[in-house]
Amino acid sequence: MNAITAVLCFGILSLWVPGRWALAVYQCGLFGLSVAWAVPFALRPFPLRCTPELALLAAVVLYGCLQLSIGLTIYSWQTSEMVLNWGANGLVFFFVLQFSAVRRLRQRFLKRVIYFAFAVCVLSVVQNFTSTGRIFWLFPSGYTDMVFGPFVYPNQFAAFVESVLPLALYYAVRESRARLVYAAIAAIMAASEVAAASRAGCVLVLLEVLVIPWLAMRRGHVEPVPTTHYAAFDVSRSTR
Repeated sequence: MNAITAVLCFGILSLWVPGRWALAVYQCGLFGLSVAWAVPFALRPFPLRCTPELALLAAVVLYGCLQLSIGLTIYSWQTSEMVLNWGANGLVFFFVLQFSAVRRLRQRFLKRVIYFAFAVCVLSVVQNFTSTGRIFWLFPSGYTDMVFGPFVYPNQFAAFVESVLPLALYYAVRESRARLVYAAIAAIMAASEVAAASRAGCVLVLLEVLVIPWLAMRRGHVEPVPTTHYAAFDVSRSTR
């Protein structure tokens, strides 16, 4: 899990790199992890989790390989690039699917994703208003404004926020002990979406803010306030 988290963070933070090497490092990291995972599986097989979504991702990769093998593609280099990209995406999905069967690991991974996304959002907004288009205040992006962290295009940053914000909203509803923390994280992430000036993104974020808490409450995923809080309240009343 730690290795997958590190590779994902590297992949996001290096999105701005124009050279092919950053993407190659990200893909090689995932394929290397797949080899490291396959060796113990071959020595001592264990049950695997599989879902229709994983099967669809595998079908996309297999179809691209079929195109390359029988010469069905017009632009073989672009097809091979897409096969690598979809293969890497499929590996991320596969690994997360496997360790997410353990609730403790799943919760830890999701919270790490939230904290990482929150840090990226804060850094991105501050960078946008203070760096005059330089990525991480160091590297020129070719633009003078509207550069958010590693995202050269505001719409990419907006899509990043839209993908992680539902997690923060879910934990803001579900976690009674840290509800204010996750609510603040979700609010800051939504505000960063507004700063990106993405009209479609703002609409989607508004829908997420309205729909995600409603779905969580409807499905009974809201944790009540701990009973110790009520006990403390009763004691304070009895001492008056």
